[in-house]
Amino acid sequence: MIVYTSADKKALLKRAFRYLIFSAILLLFHAIYSLFAHGVDSIFMKFAFVIPLVLGSILSLLLLLGGEREIESAIRQMSISTLVVGSFLKGVMEIAGNTSSLVSVFFITGIVLFFGWLIFVIIRLIQTNA
Repeated sequence: MIVYTSADKKALLKRAFRYLIFSAILLLFHAIYSLFAHGVDSIFMKFAFVIPLVLGSILSLLLLLGGEREIESAIRQMSISTLVVGSFLKGVMEIAGNTSSLVSVFFITGIVLFFGWLIFVIIRLIQTNA
């Protein structure tokens, strides 16, 4: 049985706050970028802030109920980072009028990492409740 201390929960709260700040920075970046973009916009850049908001802040708050292992945290952070970078690259490609099949690698990798994290969490919950 894994016991989570108040320090673990404090770390999750701190991480949730960091992801909230990161989401705000991404939103601010898009706002400033759109001022100089001559009316050209990308939905991938516009909504890139949603990824760390949902997968970072909201999931961290939900994980306060059961905690999170270090490996789970690392996989989730890699997933969020990969998806945000992929979203920004896709946005840059759209704005530039180009396409690249390599950008989809970021989305596929980020989704695989997220489902890997989900499998780790489900296994931990099954082991905890068994």
